[in-house]
Amino acid sequence: MFDKILLATDGSENSFQALREAFQLGLLGAPAKVELINALSFDRVKAWGLGVLLSEEHRQIREKALEKIKPQVEWLTKHEVESKTRIMEATPEQCIPRVARLEDFDLIVVGRQSKGFFNRLTIGHVSQRILEQAEKPVLLVPAEDRKEGSTVSKTILVPTDFSDCSRQGFETAAKMAKDYGYKVHLIYCQSYSEFFADFDGLANHDALMVFWKNHRDDALEKLAALTKELTDQGIEASSAFVDDSVWAGLETVVQETGAALVVIASHGRGGWQKFWLGSVTERVLKHSSVPILVVKKPEATAP
Repeated sequence: MFDKILLATDGSENSFQALREAFQLGLLGAPAKVELINALSFDRVKAWGLGVLLSEEHRQIREKALEKIKPQVEWLTKHEVESKTRIMEATPEQCIPRVARLEDFDLIVVGRQSKGFFNRLTIGHVSQRILEQAEKPVLLVPAEDRKEGSTVSKTILVPTDFSDCSRQGFETAAKMAKDYGYKVHLIYCQSYSEFFADFDGLANHDALMVFWKNHRDDALEKLAALTKELTDQGIEASSAFVDDSVWAGLETVVQETGAALVVIASHGRGGWQKFWLGSVTERVLKHSSVPILVVKKPEATAP
């Protein structure tokens, strides 16, 4: 499924962690080919007060960049994964999405750049810009490291709101389940308090409870239909209704199920709109403790 994978790397431990995580998730097995791109902005280097770079200085910087990512190449070779490297003179957010689109990569792998409680509340500037501009699926790997060789759960968690957009995430998870042997756990998250936040006492309690029950039953029926769609394809699947907001409920279910990966769909937008992620997707990305695969839903073209 993901046969041509692009890893955004700067040679840091964070990018190495993203590489290892993608491998442990089973995404880098044969026939997958990996390309590591280290994007260097020489304009930024000049801005640091180094002046105009001479050709020799330029060459030395490129050689140092290649040396930094050499351990990742050696690690891939050790694990029998075909790879190559490239140094590009641009910022990562400028070149990674563009290369992925023009050279038809199947997946972009990006490591989050931060650790700790406060930093988990942000995605990271580079990661966010890549996510916003990419048209290809992006695997965003959090900074928390998983010990190499540790057992990885074979469960994919897929949030849905039954929209056309979330359908894209559902279909991607189904393909991954077939190709990589994953189980799929579907969830629909809806907080009772948020659902009735705008009523402000305008309806009595009994009426609200009937309305809530009908809404919940409808969601469970739709979840059951989606689950059956998966099991009919021979995929092990389950589903649940979660009384919570999407980002908080999803993280709770991750902890309960031990899911290794979350697959979530986001609108693929053109023009200026591509520079903003959906608010739900962004909150999920900020709070998730496991890798998130963001799948863009192509925008419909005008007839």
